[in-house]
Amino acid sequence: MEKLLNTNTNFYKARLRNYLLTRIQSEVSSNKQKLFLVLNAFDVEYNNENAKKRTPNLQDRLQGWLNCAPYIINLPVYYKDIIADCAWLHKVKTMSGSMQVTMCNNYHRHIAFHLLKYAKELNINLTKLY
Repeated sequence: MEKLLNTNTNFYKARLRNYLLTRIQSEVSSNKQKLFLVLNAFDVEYNNENAKKRTPNLQDRLQGWLNCAPYIINLPVYYKDIIADCAWLHKVKTMSGSMQVTMCNNYHRHIAFHLLKYAKELNINLTKLY
């Protein structure tokens, strides 16, 4: 079985960042503006007071929104597509069945974590999302 890339390496992080930025459906050229548009769409569409009470954790709310296939970011929702994207991200051709299940179960949470992390790196103000 092929070895997956470690998710804390700079190579993987750069690969994931490029993957996410190419998935954002926008004519804007700046990475900061693209990420701002995604977070703004999340805030308008999903991040209401009831959602904040039901799910206090911002990353969990963002994951829930990503699970709903938002229009602004083209992420896979079907398991076969998630597995294909994860295999590409990790530069492998095949994954074990248990690894495929793990990838599918954690995919949107992983993406939510990195979207918030990139927003912080780009100095996007997240206070209104809390």
